[in-house]
Amino acid sequence: MPYVLVDGGDFFKRDRQRYEPESVAAWRDMHERGYHAVTLGELELSQWDLTRTLMEEYPLPVVCTNVEQIRDGEWIPVGETSRVVEINGIRVGFLSVIGEGQLTRAMLEKADGQLRLLAPMEITTQVAAELRQKADIVVLLAHLDPRAMEQYASVLTDVDVLVGGHVTRKDEGPRLVGGTILNRSGTRGQHMGITRLIVSPHNEIVDFGGLNLTLAPGYPEDPEVKAEVDRIVEEANDWRRNKARESRERRMREIERRQEAAEGETPQARE
Repeated sequence: MPYVLVDGGDFFKRDRQRYEPESVAAWRDMHERGYHAVTLGELELSQWDLTRTLMEEYPLPVVCTNVEQIRDGEWIPVGETSRVVEINGIRVGFLSVIGEGQLTRAMLEKADGQLRLLAPMEITTQVAAELRQKADIVVLLAHLDPRAMEQYASVLTDVDVLVGGHVTRKDEGPRLVGGTILNRSGTRGQHMGITRLIVSPHNEIVDFGGLNLTLAPGYPEDPEVKAEVDRIVEEANDWRRNKARESRERRMREIERRQEAAEGETPQARE
């Protein structure tokens, strides 16, 4: 059975100072597993320098329809505005949207003016209409609050499937909102969302189903995956120990510098 792997963003850890290795590992894993499309949430965009480095080192099919970056004095898309992938003879088109409530002005300021947000609904509507001419199935990766997702699903007639990111609560499975199949699997890698589409010989969706699973202890861990996770955790712990040591050494050097400066002062200067 052909499958499509996507992610709706916020796969980075929030505390970069402590958990950068885990964020890098998540990115690298999606690269190695051949994800078909991912979008970026506020966690990735607010750590823009790290994200930009990883986009070059481990190229992922990043789709950011309404976020642009400045390069050589010109505004260009972050990743791709949209993309089309042919899977088992079916052309699947991807676009994305992140809302103003998720990528705030304060978060954009953290990127030192290197990013800007385009009008979400306007750009999404335009690009979805363009994709409809190129793809059999149009999938929107939506990084929005729950109410906004339902609004987008209701009004975007050119979108067939909306996959939700950012939300903390998961749906039991995909459901129809307006004419769009909506599925929200939850956040932070705790759940897996599965949306099954039944497609006719004419590449039209005739039915759908699926479910969302919480990755609880009841689901056995794959031994190879667990071994890889254990290795990453150990590397991350080593990284944190090294960072702590470097921090202590910097503090000691600063204390020594201040002591030397104080000892070099003359009594007259102290007065």
